[in-house]
Amino acid sequence: MIKNWLGENAISVVYGDSNCGKSFFAVDLAYHVAAGQSWFNNKVKAGNVLYVAAEGGRGFGKRIAAVKLQKPDLHAAGSQNLNLLPLQVDLHGGADASAIINQANRSQYSLVVVDTLAMSIGEGS
Repeated sequence: MIKNWLGENAISVVYGDSNCGKSFFAVDLAYHVAAGQSWFNNKVKAGNVLYVAAEGGRGFGKRIAAVKLQKPDLHAAGSQNLNLLPLQVDLHGGADASAIINQANRSQYSLVVVDTLAMSIGEGS
């Protein structure tokens, strides 16, 4: 998907301290895949993106507004292929994970982002 960063059929985790910019990093990455635009000088394969905003989309709207303001061309190019699911999920249980997988398979998403892991792990650790 992103040369030198993220391969197809791969799983990756963005990890760091609270409020260090992980979600902004993920939104930027997702927009670049949705737009098919180079990301930090790395070639990107364009695709549909499912972005699970597990905090219910509260802060997500601000992140989209920031992209629209700071990178209007990226926002315009990626908006059609970036799909938001503003819903908290429980990936510790099987039902929510299966539902996301089934949705992703039907819609042919190239990238699924779950933001944040802390909000989505349920009773897991």
